[in-house]
Amino acid sequence: MRRLALAALIAGSPACARASFDAAGAAGRMGALLEGSGAPGACGRMGAALRQGGVAGAPAELSIFPAGLWEGLSAPSSPTLAALAAREPGLDPAQVREIGYQAADPVMAAAAARRLTGLDLFSDPALRTPRIFYFSARTLARLFQKYDLRSLNVPAGVDVHGRPFRMDGLLAGDGRVVIFYDRNDFHFANPYYNDFHYEAESRVVYTILGDADLAVSGLKVDAAVIHPRITRVVKTSARRMLVETTWGAREKPLWPITLRADDAPASGR
Repeated sequence: MRRLALAALIAGSPACARASFDAAGAAGRMGALLEGSGAPGACGRMGAALRQGGVAGAPAELSIFPAGLWEGLSAPSSPTLAALAAREPGLDPAQVREIGYQAADPVMAAAAARRLTGLDLFSDPALRTPRIFYFSARTLARLFQKYDLRSLNVPAGVDVHGRPFRMDGLLAGDGRVVIFYDRNDFHFANPYYNDFHYEAESRVVYTILGDADLAVSGLKVDAAVIHPRITRVVKTSARRMLVETTWGAREKPLWPITLRADDAPASGR
């Protein structure tokens, strides 16, 4: 099974990765895979080439976060701020405001109306300022119940051993989106990207590099004998994104944020 999984990963990887892999020799190949470096990792250059013709450099559209939203929100409770500061090094508590469901729902509705993707949302201009929005676990659960946001991260579920996990909060702003989970180093299946399992740390960070272009930390691909770190995701077209890892790069589907069927407006027919 491990050999089959490894063969599938090689076959679906960029041509430059396969060529380098074949030329490296058995010892060199395994060393490069285990270290996340060496010849296969050189395919990170392919990602840069694809971005040249992608949308990452397009002018930013107007923010879907209403003007004055942050100013109208309240800071989280002192215990919540203390807990966030303990989990997020360097966090400035004075810049954090809690956005509840009632305030967050119109933002998500605007994203769905404009058919934005999760990458568009996570790189919104409002999130590139020092101001930070805090989404509690309860707010996230309600939002994900109403909206279908398909990404490499899943909001909740059970891991490969049947143990539950869920998002425990989210910080968005100061150039980053930080997702907190209630568990660390858990392996899970993603229903939208089911080629491999994934492994998440208790803190997954998306750092904004540009429009729909984010550096990633805290997330790995669980591909049997190798576990490459996901390092970057970038939108290359309206419905495709490039996922870069320490092993290579691969294009994957990208979907717009939508209302779930139970919450979608009636068609009138």
